[in-house]
Amino acid sequence: MTTATGTRGRPATTDKERATAGRPAGADSSRDAGPALAVEHLTTVFTRSGGDVPVVRDVSFEVAPGGTLVLLGESGSGKSVTARSILGLYGAGARITGSVRLDGREILGGDMRALRGPHLALVPQDPAGALDPLRGIGSQLVEVLRTHGVCESRAQARERALELLALVGIPHPARVARSRPHELSGGMRQRAVIAIAVACDPRVLIADEPTTALDVTVQAQILDLFAGLQSRLGMALILVTHDVGVAEQLGGGIGVMYAGRLVESGPAAQVLRDPRHPYTAGLLAALPTPGAERGSLAVLPGRPPATGEDFPGCPFAPRCARAVSACVQVPPGLEPVVVRIPEPPSEDGALAPARVPEADAADETSARVRRAACPVVAADGATPSVTGAAVPVADDASGSSDASDASDASDASDASDASEAVVR
Repeated sequence: MTTATGTRGRPATTDKERATAGRPAGADSSRDAGPALAVEHLTTVFTRSGGDVPVVRDVSFEVAPGGTLVLLGESGSGKSVTARSILGLYGAGARITGSVRLDGREILGGDMRALRGPHLALVPQDPAGALDPLRGIGSQLVEVLRTHGVCESRAQARERALELLALVGIPHPARVARSRPHELSGGMRQRAVIAIAVACDPRVLIADEPTTALDVTVQAQILDLFAGLQSRLGMALILVTHDVGVAEQLGGGIGVMYAGRLVESGPAAQVLRDPRHPYTAGLLAALPTPGAERGSLAVLPGRPPATGEDFPGCPFAPRCARAVSACVQVPPGLEPVVVRIPEPPSEDGALAPARVPEADAADETSARVRRAACPVVAADGATPSVTGAAVPVADDASGSSDASDASDASDASDASDASEAVVR
């Protein structure tokens, strides 16, 4: 068991030093080299007696050190399964293939119990279900700190637990540490599970719908908390949400998922302003706008494919008014694009024009930023409508002018629409 000491044997004084005190020497040496997390061709198949059910299909993305990636999409699109597959939370009932590299080291199929906590951490969707209802919050934090060797003694762990509760913005940490989960509000419980998740200063923090059950004010506070923790601890963040407003507020990168596939990926500002896939445009068109007439909310007809349903082409093609024959034959890929890189200000403070890096295979920027290569958009060069007006849709008996609740893709009997992705 190691003691909570900082570099060169002196006492740990910063949040990062205290959290990383139990790590092996050199564990953080690669923090600034390459992506913090690189996922390539991730595929998750649930095995059951009636046959295999593919839920996540060929998903690839990268998250830079200290960067943010938002996985956005309707319920049942595979966002949470993707996140939990990275963490290795599925047992023998799931077959996970592909590659997951943490700081360049392959971790898929490795000892995930040793990685969860000090390197990868999860903020679960339901904090009330994640916390032990019979124990105080402080006791649960102490357990995490001692299990992972961040603190040697119980007294040190109790002191650090109070510091972590204060770090996530909880007033009166000592009182909250003695409280059980049911004695706290929803926002306080969410802050408590965030404190537990960052207790070991993870390299990558995965937050699964952390704002779903919170009101707008508390939701904004939690998002600000994530941003502050990233700045203070230097961790990368992957956030799962169906809320476009959350994705816009966090910024960073966005990966739009549909039917288990990543259909569009890129910088948040570009994806939300200039979507290149009709599904992304449909999500944005479904956003309610102030002053809009009742019944004018855009609705996507039909329903997402059932979980495990095979489709050779784009899974959105049956619901897309612009689909052509190629759409039902070959799924659109993600192609590298060149992004403008802001030049640093000059000595007099003036901002120079952004430069465009050369678009070649060796260009690191164009290799890591990819956008949807939808054949329909590529053919006419048009951008799908995102003005809030209805996106043209094909006649479909399953569609109607009334919005229906988005349901899990595994329930093929329920209609779904894009209106779940709203700004709260």
